[in-house]
Amino acid sequence: MKNGTNGVPAPRSFGCWTCRLRRKKCDESKPHCHACTARKIECYGYGAKPEWMDGGERERAVLERLQDAVKTNLRQQRREQREREREALRREESMPSTKSDHSNSPQQDYITRTLPSISSLIPTIAPGPLATSNPWSGSPPATPGTNPSFYGRFGSHREAELLMHYLDRVFVLQFPFYSPSVQAGGRGWLLWLFTETRPLYFAALSLSALHQHLVLNRGDETLQELNEHHNRTLSELLICLKTISQQDVPPGGIVAQQLQVLACGTSLISFELFRGGVSEWLVHLRGLTTTIIETIPTRASIFSGSLEEKALKFFTSVAIVFDLLACASSRKAPHLMEYYDKVLPWATLSDILGCDTWAMLTIAEIAALHEWKVKEDMNGTLSMWNLVERGRAIQAGLDEKIASLNQYLQGQSPSAKGSSPQTHLIDLITLVYAHASKVYLHTVISGANGAIPEVAAAVRETLLAIRNVVAVTDKHIIRALVWPVCIAGCMASNPGFSTSQDSSAGPNETADLTEDFRKLITDMGSEALQFGNSSVVLKVMETCWRQRAQAGNNRDCDWYTAMETSNMNVLLV
Repeated sequence: MKNGTNGVPAPRSFGCWTCRLRRKKCDESKPHCHACTARKIECYGYGAKPEWMDGGERERAVLERLQDAVKTNLRQQRREQREREREALRREESMPSTKSDHSNSPQQDYITRTLPSISSLIPTIAPGPLATSNPWSGSPPATPGTNPSFYGRFGSHREAELLMHYLDRVFVLQFPFYSPSVQAGGRGWLLWLFTETRPLYFAALSLSALHQHLVLNRGDETLQELNEHHNRTLSELLICLKTISQQDVPPGGIVAQQLQVLACGTSLISFELFRGGVSEWLVHLRGLTTTIIETIPTRASIFSGSLEEKALKFFTSVAIVFDLLACASSRKAPHLMEYYDKVLPWATLSDILGCDTWAMLTIAEIAALHEWKVKEDMNGTLSMWNLVERGRAIQAGLDEKIASLNQYLQGQSPSAKGSSPQTHLIDLITLVYAHASKVYLHTVISGANGAIPEVAAAVRETLLAIRNVVAVTDKHIIRALVWPVCIAGCMASNPGFSTSQDSSAGPNETADLTEDFRKLITDMGSEALQFGNSSVVLKVMETCWRQRAQAGNNRDCDWYTAMETSNMNVLLV
């Protein structure tokens, strides 16, 4: 018990009456606690016991009213977040392109596009006291046997716990295929970036707190903590961007600043993904891809084998993958597509997605075709002849690659001809994306109807390819396959047909495989459904199935339609 004045023990408090009723930890701030203020509910203070707290009907009624208010305010906050995202995107799209304008510095271009958007995303709720001190402020205590500078960097024991949780658990969930060898330098560049980048540090803490909150069910205490770290990430990113805009730095300094922005953008997108991937990810993605473009002229100043080079290659790969897979949610070609000749040499997409580059580039081609189709259709100038011809060219390349890979795999095992298990897995995952790309392509050309023979056949092939991947790993690999699962799964519904295995359907028959795709996600268990966008992907698929079933086979509905009607803009990563 803390001592009061003159050494007299201070009276013990159990929190405000609202937190006591809700059985939540209270920070005991005056006049109203931050827990109540943040949730925009009435704080009944610390005075005499309220008359309604009688253990009976009146108390239950107040509790129900408070619970309803929390839910209502949370829904309102989400609506406001979506509106901020839309407004930020409208501002971003209304700004002139930087592709042909090189009058500004790379950092200034990014700031002009992104700073207002980042500012709009910081919540207006009272943030409450920081759970931890600023790890870069003040002088760290001199502790025998420790590096004072390192101790000062990483602050309190709780921050050290969250940082290690990120490195041990969360980063592996973000990038399960990224495992550089010791010879390649490992992941040392990541720890180096933590010591150099304040917003990245807090981004990692917020991701760890989010994971612990959802998976370990630690309640409102970690919820408040993760909100504080996330808001601190946005605030520190704003400070970082404003500092960049006010400084003249040499090329080496520009690279360091670009890496900071890329690291933060990647972490903020991951934060949105792990919350379901339906919120402000598009704002951060636009900033991420714009910064990648601006790094092109500065790469000549980077030393080969340096930490900066390793970090930039990693973030370039991440940006290309995020940008590419976002196309299904936007019906637009990848933002980076016209820069592929300059950025792909700095990328290893299989390290991020576990898939060969050719399959990813095929998705980019289909996305570009889809964008062209939508624009031509809106202008009333769509030529079905041109659409089919362009689609056939893409399909011919896909079929050739799939046939070649299948032929290789038929006589190939993980131990044969020097092939490693990791290489074998990448081959199998590449097949999954290739078959899902055919679903995407046929949907663009023939229509969003699962009863169309070529669409149905591609869905069955994708499901079989997914099962082959699960057979050599485990069911949790689905977390890394949400794009093909969603693309193929949304087209798996065929009203009027009974559920059957894909192998039972003949070449001219269709089958309802909705339950097969549903089980791919539900079989992973509660952790995968809580942390990440797997449960949201299932909602998208079920929305698509329901809408098609309500209208029968005549209803065209795909993943984009399902997202649009459900007001969900999902990043399928």
